[in-house]
Amino acid sequence: MKNNYKFYVIGWTVLYIAFNFVVFLFGGGVENGMKYSPSFWIGYSFISLSFIANLMVSYFVFKDGSNVKTLYNLPAIKASFIELIISFVVGGLFMVIPVLPYWVGIIICWIIFALRIIPFLKARYAAEAVEDIDKKIEKQTDFMKGLIIEAERLISEAPEEMVKDCEKVYETLRYSDPVSSPAVKEAEKDLERKFEKFSEAVSAKDVEKASVLGKETIAIAERRNAECKKGK
Repeated sequence: MKNNYKFYVIGWTVLYIAFNFVVFLFGGGVENGMKYSPSFWIGYSFISLSFIANLMVSYFVFKDGSNVKTLYNLPAIKASFIELIISFVVGGLFMVIPVLPYWVGIIICWIIFALRIIPFLKARYAAEAVEDIDKKIEKQTDFMKGLIIEAERLISEAPEEMVKDCEKVYETLRYSDPVSSPAVKEAEKDLERKFEKFSEAVSAKDVEKASVLGKETIAIAERRNAECKKGK
C-alpha cells in the first residue's frame, strides 16, 4: 500500500481509538450518567460504521498512489468527512439521550448513511470521467511525444555541423500540435517515414542529405499542423 494511505490509516486508527477511549472511559456507564441503552448502541454503531466507511473511501482515493488521481478523488473523501462529522453529531445525541426512541435513531442514522452514497458516487464518477479524458489525451499525444524525444536525442548525438538542422527539426516538432486525430493520419505516416530517413542521414553523418531531409521533415510537420487546425 502507498505511503499516503499508510499515514492516513495511522491517523484514522488514532482517532478511532480516541473516540472509544472517550466514550467508554469518560462517558460510558450508569455511574457517569450515560446508560448503555438501545439508543446508545445505535449512536455508537452509527459512528463506528461511518468510521469504517471513511476508511474504505480513503482506500479508493489513495490506492493508485498517483497525485493526480488523488486530486481528482478529493471531493469523494471530502464528502466522507462531512458525513463523518454529521454522524458524530447525530450519533452523539442518541448516545447521551437514552430516552430517545431507538427506532427513530435507526431510521435517521440509515437515512444519513444512505445519503452519503450520493455525493460519493458523484465524486467518483467525476474522477473517473476526468481520468478517462486524460488517458484518451495521453494516447492521442503519444505519436508526437515519441518524435520529439527522438529529435532531442539526435541533437545530442549529431556532429557539430549537423546540430543546427537537428535543432530546427526538434523545435518544429516541439511546437507542433501534440494531439493526433484521424484527419492527420496520412500526414503523420509521411512525417514518421521522413523523420526516420532524416535520423538515418544524421547517424550516417551525411550532412547534405540530412539538411535536405530535415527541411522536408519540417515541411510535412507544418502541413500536419495546418490539417490539425482545419480539423478543429
